[in-house]
Amino acid sequence: MRDIRGDLQDRAYMVQHQINAEHAQFEMLVLQLKTEQDRRLEPLKAQLRAANKLIDVATWQYNVRAALTLATAVAAAAETSATVGSPDSNDPQPAKVRGWRSCRARADSP
Repeated sequence: MRDIRGDLQDRAYMVQHQINAEHAQFEMLVLQLKTEQDRRLEPLKAQLRAANKLIDVATWQYNVRAALTLATAVAAAAETSATVGSPDSNDPQPAKVRGWRSCRARADSP
């Protein structure tokens, strides 16, 4: 019987070389796919940053509006309590509750 160990070692070496070549090609394809994915994701990330900025601005606007509404209500309540409590008011109905807008309208009138 003939010794085939040498032939088998040669075949194993060739198969190992093919496996290494295929693995290197696979790694290159994975790297290429990751690069393409990053390239496609960049515009989406930019849109997400813009949307988050818009949400921040809208939240700020909401908070400012709420603070101004509260301050206006407090000022109106303070004005009303000052008007109701003053005995020398020229208003024929001193107990009438007036808000900020009614005071502003009187100030704007000639």
